[in-house]
Amino acid sequence: MVTMAEAKSFIFFFPILPGHINPTFPVAKALMAKGHKVTYVCRDIMRPAIEGIGATLVLDSEICPTMMDGNELDAIGFGVADSLKAKFGVDKLGWMKAWGGVEFSQLVMQLEDLPKWLKEQNPSAVFYCPMICPCGGFAAKLAGIPAFSLTTTAGPGSLKPAYGALLAMDGQTPEELFQWRTTAAEHRIKALVDLKEKYGWDAADISPEEPPLLGFLPCTLFDKMALTTTIGALMEPMTPELAAFYEKHGVKWEGVGPLLDDEGAGRALAMRRMATDELHAANPDKVLEAVRMAKKAGRLVLVVSMGTLVTGDDPRLGWEARTSDAQGNPTGILNKDYCRAAWGGVFDAAGKSRDHVGPLIVVAIGSQKDALGDLEVPANAICQQSIPQVDVLSQGVDCFVMGGGQNGFQEGLVNSTPFVVCPGIADQVVTGAKATAMGVGLCVNRPDCEESAAETAKAEFRAAIAQAVETVLAEGKFKEAVSEVSKQFASAGGIARVVGLLETA
Repeated sequence: MVTMAEAKSFIFFFPILPGHINPTFPVAKALMAKGHKVTYVCRDIMRPAIEGIGATLVLDSEICPTMMDGNELDAIGFGVADSLKAKFGVDKLGWMKAWGGVEFSQLVMQLEDLPKWLKEQNPSAVFYCPMICPCGGFAAKLAGIPAFSLTTTAGPGSLKPAYGALLAMDGQTPEELFQWRTTAAEHRIKALVDLKEKYGWDAADISPEEPPLLGFLPCTLFDKMALTTTIGALMEPMTPELAAFYEKHGVKWEGVGPLLDDEGAGRALAMRRMATDELHAANPDKVLEAVRMAKKAGRLVLVVSMGTLVTGDDPRLGWEARTSDAQGNPTGILNKDYCRAAWGGVFDAAGKSRDHVGPLIVVAIGSQKDALGDLEVPANAICQQSIPQVDVLSQGVDCFVMGGGQNGFQEGLVNSTPFVVCPGIADQVVTGAKATAMGVGLCVNRPDCEESAAETAKAEFRAAIAQAVETVLAEGKFKEAVSEVSKQFASAGGIARVVGLLETA
């Protein structure tokens, strides 16, 4: 515990996405346990989680009045990008083009207020998400405050294939995106001119127009250090061009490993308030007790979680979303059908007609009402809107069927859990490939088909998942491989490393 004279304050900028904000909670708790103050800049929906750990919440809408002038808050992030997309007429161009068309215009508005507010708060350091809250890093630079970013993916190299996958969802290529950004994206071009005139930031640095640099995070140019929730050995390699660009600007990346909280700790659960559903309402104590009893009885345990993004409400990436081609025509299967096919595949592989027979299946179904649709849930399965995933995995799980989110993947690796990865979106394709390459599990890719073939594709996807689950449960090589990998995390530093960096900033 530090003395009052030694106590410091820290500002955290993180979005409401659980995968981005949850790893920061144990860091905040460790800082506050030592006598420091932590303030989150976030949304009101995160108030229970943030104030539940003893931190302070400040709403982004309250400290960025310029940004809010005539605009509405986004569904998932820090800002008003969705409003700007509609105003600028880029909302129908696909996710990557739409974001590229407004990201710097939004930043210009945010920087009218944030640096001044940060100076008034006078924190010792800023901790922020460079993917969704880049303004935290930019504002810290202008306020003269040390900044540390936290990327919750497999390192900076994972973003190029992740963003490439998002482009592919819209039938676009990196070359097409960069060409559009330099010619047709008038609002982006104007915003870059404004940033150059006001702050001296050259577009060649914060918006390099080279396809090999897809996934570059410009805010990290000003970081004291850029952190990521994996270890060096498991980081996805950067392209030579991207590695050289970061090196040129002195950006230092460090893998601190997964930032896991204590058993029973509260976590942000979803991007929306939980739906009213008494049958499937979250009951973490019940789930954990069931897992412990199953392990004690010698039963296998399977955990299924496709992630909070695809089960959320974002119109482009959530429950009712699907991929599209270059002309904007819908393709593939809906995210809700993707989830149901995965759940159904596990039920087909391990479901039983009686409880306490065969494996125990634990499924996180998310917050949508009637999430399971017409699926028949076997008697040996527990389906809840959310589960205490970290706590359950620590008990010893025999197969983790997942969408491929980085946090869940790291949590599984730490706890020697074999995987079946079914990549849904973005960086999850990286996770799927990595799981196969490392020998820690199997990957079942999401079907890419014409809309007319969706029903057949769903059935084949479900069958392939069932087969993969059966294989992982039957073959011990996956468990052996992941057990070897789990040993590599011991030296990463984790929470203590991040706390030490922030304290000595």
